[in-house]
Amino acid sequence: MAQGPGGGYRNSRVYGDQTGVSCPPCGGSQLNSYSGNESIFPFSSNRFLCGNGANAASRDGNLLFYTNGWTLMDKNGNDIPGGDSLSPTPYSLSDIVYGGNNFTQNSFIFQNSEDSSFYTMLHMTKWDASNNYGPLQVWKSIFKVNIDSSISVTEKNTVIVNDTVEFSGIIGCKHGNGRDWWSIIKNQFSNNYHTFLFTPDSMYSYLLPVSGTATFQFGSVGVFSPNGQYYATYDNTTGLYIYSFNRCTGQLTLLNNMPNPANGTYLGPGLCFSPNSQYLYFNDLLRIWRMPLQSGLTPTDIELVQTNYQFTDSAIMFAGNYFNMELSNDGRIYIGNASSFRFFATIANPDAIDLANVGYAHWGAFQIPYFNNRTYNNNGFYTLGALPGSPCDTLGLSVGHLQISTPQINISPNPNNGSFSINYTEQKIAGTVKVYDLNGQLLYSEYVAPWSNAKELNLQNIVSNGMYALRLSFGDKTGVVKFVVKR
Repeated sequence: MAQGPGGGYRNSRVYGDQTGVSCPPCGGSQLNSYSGNESIFPFSSNRFLCGNGANAASRDGNLLFYTNGWTLMDKNGNDIPGGDSLSPTPYSLSDIVYGGNNFTQNSFIFQNSEDSSFYTMLHMTKWDASNNYGPLQVWKSIFKVNIDSSISVTEKNTVIVNDTVEFSGIIGCKHGNGRDWWSIIKNQFSNNYHTFLFTPDSMYSYLLPVSGTATFQFGSVGVFSPNGQYYATYDNTTGLYIYSFNRCTGQLTLLNNMPNPANGTYLGPGLCFSPNSQYLYFNDLLRIWRMPLQSGLTPTDIELVQTNYQFTDSAIMFAGNYFNMELSNDGRIYIGNASSFRFFATIANPDAIDLANVGYAHWGAFQIPYFNNRTYNNNGFYTLGALPGSPCDTLGLSVGHLQISTPQINISPNPNNGSFSINYTEQKIAGTVKVYDLNGQLLYSEYVAPWSNAKELNLQNIVSNGMYALRLSFGDKTGVVKFVVKR
């Protein structure tokens, strides 16, 4: 078993389409990185998925349920009784036929921190047809996972915002006490954020100001860093906003606003922090950039990671164009396409200091069974703990906070044919696994995600019969174990 930046709760990701296919049954793809590597499974659903793909998984990484924004479905793709007609407006009802809420981040799901059987979902429409601008309402629904794994709807479509808010951008972050959840939603015509604090039994609502210019951000995306220190938004019109986030008070402080490096020419609001929270990656349709967060946060600090080049999905003859970005539990960033597509571009080592070592792989390197149309899995970082010694560390959850230790390693099988798995002590920071021959020559090196405790390695094209040393390092703590290759 393995847990990445968000624990098992964010291991499962679902993708689907609404273009050129008959439905139901609707084809889809599920990705699961619980083994430390991405596993791909086809699945069938009663509903289209397009844009919105919020979901919930158990701590051991198993998919529990997901939504396309209008309907809640179980892990087998079946409609959950009472889970229909979410976000009820005339516009949403017409979009049920189209394929669901096709704007990213219009739903966010998180688990109750004391009763793990309950999950809260915040959700909104794409926009409201009566004003042709942003959604006019945000709703709250609550679901319960029963002992037999069935799902019950215990609360549905409770209005928590009556205001014009931004398209997309519902996201959450753990409170500094390590238990509660913050969620923020940007108001469209002011410098305010609707801020919500969810405790195990209550919801508190605030309207907090933030410095900056009031903007109309069409389809903007917002993300928190894995360490909860930063929040960022990005859209094609107003560019990149980077904020610091106070996990005790929910307050955002604007650090800088920078225009789109391509002058807003090409839409493609992908945005993603690296696992170590040191880099912010973003893209338009044709380029990927990153911003080192320890720099001066000025336009001159922006680094060009990759320029898109032509690749066409032969099954549908659509070209690849960068769109959504997602951080997986295997430590990679996956970049989806702007239209129906069966491929992802990936960044294997987004924590790398040197751009030459980020490990970009273009379209075609990672294929899924069915078409994906901009589906975005909107999940929080569940393993973000308390802020030790902070004013809001009031629950004692930082006591016994996991310290970095020398990893204990087990290789299975051993001997092996060059393909094997390693199990190790989980750590709160990212690490590196390296394989050496007995002469001390480095043969292989790979990123290890924080909070993981397992990884699969396939070195069959690298090693031959003999003995090798595997070194696993987290910070200054290193474990070493030897293994034998015998074919």
